[in-house]
Amino acid sequence: KLHIAKQSPDKDDELTTQKLRMWEFATNWS
Repeated sequence: KLHIAKQSPDKDDELTTQKLRMWEFATNWS
């Protein structure tokens, strides 16, 4: 469930974006 290009500013969406960025960061360093 990756809704980054969402146009509705939801708190849940912001949290998902933060987690996604952290996940991408961890993946790049794995």
